[in-house]
Amino acid sequence: MKTNMYTMLLLAFFAGSSLTALANGASTWTGDGDGWRWEDPDNWEYDQVPDEYDNVLIGGDAYVQVTEPGAECMSIRLDDDATLFIRSEGGLTVAYSYEEGIDMNDYSTLVIWGSLEIHHTGEDDYTGNGIEMNNDTRVLNRGELSIHHVDMEGDGIDMEDDAVFVNRGSLYISEIDNEGIEMDNDAIFRNRGLLEIMYVDSDAIDQDDDDTEFLNDGTINISYIDSEGIEVDDGIFTNTQNGEINIGFVFSDMIYMQSDGTFENYGEINLLPVPPDFSVESAPELEEGPDPAEAPDPEVAADAEIELYGAIYAEDYGRFVNYNLVDIDFFFNLGSPEEPEPQQIEYYLVYGSLVTVYDGMIENKDCAEINIDGPFPIYNEGQLSNEGTIDLSIDNIPISPEEGPGPLFGDHVNYGYFYNDGDILSDYPFFIGPNPIDEEWTKSSIGGEGENDSFSLGCDITITTSSRQGHRATTDNVAFLNQPLCGNSMLTARLDGVSNGFGGIMIRDGEGGGNNGGPANVPSESSPKMFMIASKNIDVIYHGTRYNEGDQLSYTPFFTPHDNWLRVERIGNYIRAYHSSDGSFWSLFHQVYLELGECAQVGLFATSQNGAPAMAAFSHVEVSGSEQYFSVPDVPTAEAPAIQQRATVWPTPAQSQFTVEFEQATQVAGTAILRNELGQAIGQRKLEPGTWQLQWDANTLPGGLYLLEVQTEDGYREVLKVLKQ
Repeated sequence: MKTNMYTMLLLAFFAGSSLTALANGASTWTGDGDGWRWEDPDNWEYDQVPDEYDNVLIGGDAYVQVTEPGAECMSIRLDDDATLFIRSEGGLTVAYSYEEGIDMNDYSTLVIWGSLEIHHTGEDDYTGNGIEMNNDTRVLNRGELSIHHVDMEGDGIDMEDDAVFVNRGSLYISEIDNEGIEMDNDAIFRNRGLLEIMYVDSDAIDQDDDDTEFLNDGTINISYIDSEGIEVDDGIFTNTQNGEINIGFVFSDMIYMQSDGTFENYGEINLLPVPPDFSVESAPELEEGPDPAEAPDPEVAADAEIELYGAIYAEDYGRFVNYNLVDIDFFFNLGSPEEPEPQQIEYYLVYGSLVTVYDGMIENKDCAEINIDGPFPIYNEGQLSNEGTIDLSIDNIPISPEEGPGPLFGDHVNYGYFYNDGDILSDYPFFIGPNPIDEEWTKSSIGGEGENDSFSLGCDITITTSSRQGHRATTDNVAFLNQPLCGNSMLTARLDGVSNGFGGIMIRDGEGGGNNGGPANVPSESSPKMFMIASKNIDVIYHGTRYNEGDQLSYTPFFTPHDNWLRVERIGNYIRAYHSSDGSFWSLFHQVYLELGECAQVGLFATSQNGAPAMAAFSHVEVSGSEQYFSVPDVPTAEAPAIQQRATVWPTPAQSQFTVEFEQATQVAGTAILRNELGQAIGQRKLEPGTWQLQWDANTLPGGLYLLEVQTEDGYREVLKVLKQ
């Protein structure tokens, strides 16, 4: 039997680093048998297949396959490009290790198609993670992986140094003495299957490094956690359109962001905080494990007073962005005839619903929903913005008359910035005070016939009016939902329906351009310079221009198929009109030269055809531009430093196309390079001076995450993330 020098060195290293291993067997892979099967005794140093008392060492570019059920050992160390593959018919149990269950280093790989169970790691004074991943290691699970009973402050999975974990099967983590999943140093986790984390003494998922990435494209269930459910201290956590996250019975914040950590939700999140009558007895029974007598009891507060933290908590520049659905479902014992006295609830700092403090930010985007089964208050000391719907309805929770028509356990508190451009649904008068609700849109009834005008914001915007705008009119009569934009700007909207009139988009002169001397956010009641696109959702689009204040407004028809996507763009004094059938590919159908002031009114309008009530419905409304106008030199000089440029990508996630949009037009030439997750360049575009927008065809891109590197010759560089559906 031969043993190579590498094997001897590896064995010596392992023995030196863990003296406790000397008390147990050590089984080293040599590959001297068939070279690949775990079950072949000739592949192991002492011609014996490892048993439950052996610490296994696999290294030296070995490729080991578990082909049968029943394989077992105490621990495994994978080193130096080694690969362990558990085939679909194979099964492996790793148990009762003094330290790590599986310790992975130096580009080693673990692939699971069958089943792998890791339990009871960490003993006495030794910390033992279920799986420890270092130095560019990889795990792919397409079978069933179970990690439970990890003691001595060990993590279920500890990831560092560019480690990557991809779960496409089932991953169960429970009875963990520290974190369920700990991510540091550029670690990446992709869940496309089922991930369940239960009975964890610290955080279920914890991201600590600004380059860590967690992408959920499957289902995550988190429950019975003593600290945070998901904590993003740095890095980014993305729940995709296919992702579902269910979090319940968490004794601190359910989703917690800080230190520039970002959580983006494109899927569905269901949050169920702890009820005050919860106790150990109400927890579900654990399935009987290999050694239930050694299973620690979950440390759960059994008394009635429970500190209920925020369902969503953002602080210290942490950011939560919701693009789809968050459902926060509280249930409390509010008393009954048999038990008239409700149990006392202690609220600690945060009142428990939707929270942002200490420079944190929560954004509820257009068409997104946050449903809070209340009435529970909102507490804000940072930035809270709503462009979609926040539902604070009481539903079926019994409220006694003396408790009053308002949120339980205190009023809404706002010491920060609250911006609302959507809908807030409430069974009681909603008041955020001391700062009022801030709506970016201005609802304007222009003309003398607007007493019946009404505006509804949110995902679908509707404008109702009886005002009638006549052809060649010198006085406007429209209902106008608008906002002031300065310099180059653009408005895009889909006109979903029109009844008894016209709907469309419009740009009108603002401050300094014929607005009767008024401020920029007050549209003129007379007839300023303007350009509009009007439609009845049939095969004709009308564009109208008033070149001078007081002139007649003349309409010109443009015949086209039933295109209900409209766009108006201002570049300097040029106004351009576009139409589209799907919002992806745009056709320019008209352009005018119109000398407007630095700031103008841009928005949506509706007008009646005959004086009877008309309604126009809009969706997918997107506005770009600035509320302030800055004059900049054409070329940066030593006296005039380069512009502090920024760019954004929309829509995200992208489907057939995405757009790169700069806050200010580029002053010099540059490039935009699209890279895949491996950093490989897969596309490049040249940026000309004066570029404001760049459209990128994404039809041929597979779904996933991409990085767009944008840089110009004046030193500006930015890397943007692009998510492709």
